[in-house]
Amino acid sequence: MRISLRLPLLFLALLAGAARGAEGAAQPSLRLRLDPDQPAYWAGQRVRCTLELDLAGAELGGGGRLSVGGIPESGASIDVGPFAPAAPSAPGRRAWASEVSLLAPGAAVFEPSVSGTLQRPRPGNTGFFRQYSIEGFSASADPRRIVARPLPEEGRPADFCNAVGSFVFDASLAPRECAPGDILTLRWTLHGRGAELGREVAWDPGPGFKAYPPRVEERGDGLLSVSQVVVPLSTNAVSAAPFAVSVFDPAASRYETHRAGPFALRFVERTPVEEDPVPAIPAPAPGKAAPATTVPEAGGGAAAPGDHLAIPALAPARLAPAAGAKVLFEIPAGTAVRVREVRGAWLRVLLPDGSSGWISSPSP
Repeated sequence: MRISLRLPLLFLALLAGAARGAEGAAQPSLRLRLDPDQPAYWAGQRVRCTLELDLAGAELGGGGRLSVGGIPESGASIDVGPFAPAAPSAPGRRAWASEVSLLAPGAAVFEPSVSGTLQRPRPGNTGFFRQYSIEGFSASADPRRIVARPLPEEGRPADFCNAVGSFVFDASLAPRECAPGDILTLRWTLHGRGAELGREVAWDPGPGFKAYPPRVEERGDGLLSVSQVVVPLSTNAVSAAPFAVSVFDPAASRYETHRAGPFALRFVERTPVEEDPVPAIPAPAPGKAAPATTVPEAGGGAAAPGDHLAIPALAPARLAPAAGAKVLFEIPAGTAVRVREVRGAWLRVLLPDGSSGWISSPSP
């Protein structure tokens, strides 16, 4: 009788010991790291945010899926990118990192937490067929308030392009051998680590040039590429002025200016072509449409060198620096142009101010 009582008591004691062992197992802990780690940041600065989970000797269950909370949502003043796996600081840990862009002055509070399931090997289980216990967990990191202060007004250059970060600068002007009226293109880029880049900066090449507005060719993650078309109006424009653009370096807490140029030009002689004056196109009377585009019938109705074209009011032509290039700007309605060269569906035309460019061939 005594033996039959001792067996149930021994079984209950074993269960209680296993429960105490599970309760006493170390639980996962979460840590938030910022790079750079500073008391305050600059508006426009980009910060790397890393979540590191110490698994306390366990393994992630459920296929490694986690629920993450306490991360500010992207908005007008902050942009939080997706978290991707990153290298942990020690074995037995898992890490995920994201780039946080502080788009405007203000503050954001990070209170990250993760939850999921763990699997632990049961004591005494060895060999190929190991058994695991499955348990849920939740871990939270210490809250962190991230403050972004406005960029300093003192010392801000007029050519500041709203780029904040560390960048490599490059600029070129081509072609450098040209004739008056040719289209030259300045291209400059900033590439590096930085927040969303702001605006393009207009370049003034100096007297003797006609400059058109700059346009953004590419804007991406830490990349800004801008082009600007200028036209030398005479052989006296033998040099174009230097180009400069400024950025803000958050590590040094100061503005930095990148420069290129001046750009020396070499003018080449071209065989002159005698041309009739470009005819003036009268403005339309009030309430009436402008004259339609006129293309002579020579060559099966296609435009040919020497032809005059009048740009219609309802469908203005668009000028580009090269055949097939992207649109740069519109030619005002009623402008008279002369065809200089034909290349497929593109026409190189001479404008009344002496500059030239390419337009897509209008319909006859």
